[in-house]
Amino acid sequence: MHSPLKLMLVTRCQDTDMSTYLNFIETCAQAGITSVQMREKEMEFNKKITFAHQLKILLDTYKIPLIINDDPLLAQQVDAGGIHLGQSDLIEHPFPSRSPSSHFGLSANTLKQVEDANHRLDLSYLGIGAIFPTTSKMNVETVWGLEGLKQAKQRTTLPLVAIGGITADNAAEVLQAGAYGLAIINAIHAAHDPAKTIHALLNTINALSKRSPHV
Repeated sequence: MHSPLKLMLVTRCQDTDMSTYLNFIETCAQAGITSVQMREKEMEFNKKITFAHQLKILLDTYKIPLIINDDPLLAQQVDAGGIHLGQSDLIEHPFPSRSPSSHFGLSANTLKQVEDANHRLDLSYLGIGAIFPTTSKMNVETVWGLEGLKQAKQRTTLPLVAIGGITADNAAEVLQAGAYGLAIINAIHAAHDPAKTIHALLNTINALSKRSPHV
């Protein structure tokens, strides 16, 4: 069974009808995604709460953890499986509460931030991105590239979840450069056949896991 961090789908519901989008999430869950990070910065507050509850109910059916981006209170309210924060969020939420079984991820935009994260005993993983240029996030602070990812891997023992421009075609080199897991937005959302894309990504993850225990 895969670690929840191996293939994380990051949501992009936006203005899509919620029931339609939840059907998409269920397709992805059936195909094998190992976790879902809810990241809906522009979503209206009440819709966001409803969406989070519906996601949690759906994902619980498949025993897939829901990780909430940027909102520890919402994560607590829906009993999410984890929380993911950006560096700026730490000012407001320096030590978000989490149960021992939940996941606490932090985005790192510089090598110093990677090194500083080693002193936090509450973290379960670091989010590293963007690895490649991407249109999914307009205010990207750092494009790491594969060499940058390798350097980040050398500076921490925390699992690195890579995001940004990752596809089935380049996933292998991202994993070989030091990523423990992959967080995907566009490659799955824009796919003609999301399940086929997920299967391709999982095949790559499985193949490399057999060769290298750190993948």
